[in-house]
Amino acid sequence: MAVVEHVIGCANEFLRFYTLWANSGHCPGLSSRAAAPKKEGLMNEIKRLKHLKLALRIVGVIATFGFYPLTVFWPSGWAWSSGRSEYLEMIIAIYATLGVFLLIASRNPNQHLGLVSFAIWSSIVHGAVMAVQSVQNPTHVHHLYGDVSALFIIAAVLAFLSPQAFRLPFAKRSA
Repeated sequence: MAVVEHVIGCANEFLRFYTLWANSGHCPGLSSRAAAPKKEGLMNEIKRLKHLKLALRIVGVIATFGFYPLTVFWPSGWAWSSGRSEYLEMIIAIYATLGVFLLIASRNPNQHLGLVSFAIWSSIVHGAVMAVQSVQNPTHVHHLYGDVSALFIIAAVLAFLSPQAFRLPFAKRSA
């Protein structure tokens, strides 16, 4: 139970830092709506949605069709064991399924914020677990440059393009 509370605490700290950064004015398009003219804010949202749709398509295609080839052509950065692995087959099937749903979500991301949020947070958590495993076991250190980095990049891009999905699990419910 203490581990779960620690993870939630870390996530809340990260969210607090992200919110401060977004409202600092150093990140165009993420600052509060009151600070920007209405028309410019709308254009930023339109551009953000356009880029989010593209990012969801790219991540969806890579997750659906790209992970298996990466394990074949760069096994030290993408495959955690040599030879046939039931674990790898399961992970590829899960990510291929996620990829198909991300492609569907790319049509109208605002209707699929829960899925986009899952893609962001599952990438952060999965990447963090693999990062720890890569550091603890020197034979897997190459994963820090392969699948671990890829998951963190995916999470960062999707969180930047869909801050509402990034905040979704931590949003306060109204009565």
